[in-house]
Amino acid sequence: MWSFPTLEPAIVRGSSFVIERRLERAGDVEVRVGDSVEPHTVVARSGSLEKTTTVFVASELGIANDEVRRRLTRPIGSSFEAGEEIARVRRGLRTAAVTAPLAGVLTDVDDANGTVVLRASSASTELRALVDGVVERVIPDHGAIVRTSGSRVFGVIGFGGETTGRLVVGSDRHDRELTADQVRDTWKGTIVLTGMTVGVPTLQRLRQVGVAGIIVGSLAEADIRRFVSGSAGSEQSTAAFWRMGAPSAPFIALHDAPLVVIVTEGFGRIPMAEPVFTFLRQHEGTTISMQATTSVAERLSRPEIYIPGSAEANNDRTSDALRIGRPVRLIDNAHLGMVGVVADVLHDTVSVELPNGARRTMQSANLEVLT
Repeated sequence: MWSFPTLEPAIVRGSSFVIERRLERAGDVEVRVGDSVEPHTVVARSGSLEKTTTVFVASELGIANDEVRRRLTRPIGSSFEAGEEIARVRRGLRTAAVTAPLAGVLTDVDDANGTVVLRASSASTELRALVDGVVERVIPDHGAIVRTSGSRVFGVIGFGGETTGRLVVGSDRHDRELTADQVRDTWKGTIVLTGMTVGVPTLQRLRQVGVAGIIVGSLAEADIRRFVSGSAGSEQSTAAFWRMGAPSAPFIALHDAPLVVIVTEGFGRIPMAEPVFTFLRQHEGTTISMQATTSVAERLSRPEIYIPGSAEANNDRTSDALRIGRPVRLIDNAHLGMVGVVADVLHDTVSVELPNGARRTMQSANLEVLT
């Protein structure tokens, strides 16, 4: 797995945080330095924008450039949703297809180069503050820096952008799966703490109810791919779903999703770290904020959960220094999902005591301080 050099624990209590709220393209900033903001306060707005995307159909299907037009699923001028098949070709018993990387209109086919052009029109954007706080600095034409106080929890990977909502506890244990029959209609508009994992039926039921977001310990890769890409009408392959954001980047998770999802541990069936579950559970009923953007490209970003509150004076818990007695999460493949307490710090290794009393000697790079 990839590490995020955040230099802070996964859980930071009672502190002050500076959050950048920035439009992707230039617009109008609606706030001034010193303004108090709430989660739904509009910080900046940008107008609609039209852009085109070239899709290399011939090379992806392995066909001649001048054959692309005959392999289209719809004629020029047709609209496609993200993930829908633009072109396909039959090979024996299998069918190879190229899907639309974004929603748009097919405007052109280049027979010489074997490409097609999609034109997409993005709607106007309203950027909201996401948290309670005070505007500390304005970013000209793009947004603002907001200072807020309270607590923050880091996730590992997220999908679906950002949201706010009242936190409800859906599972009574950190190591228990939330099933579809346990989802309540009263959860509409809330953020649900779900425990260890959820499957596709549960995700679909949560979407049906209108849940704003979920916090979950782990997910099967195939399940989140089916849920996210299948919502667009066509399930994507693993390679297409995790396409790179840049040649040097393992991935950038930018997928839209029917609801915001933050995963705290990783892929598979891994219980949510008990300290994370317990801490979040203590805030049931509180309106919290989630920002799910994940990137290990040039600009590192991991999912964040913000819980409003006061900042403690002389808070020394924002450092991720490994000290005796600090709870840690083991993040190497062999011990993924385990938590423990630092028992001893050696020259380049750390002795970790597990809940059963056993000790493991770990490289410090394979540990994340929880709190």
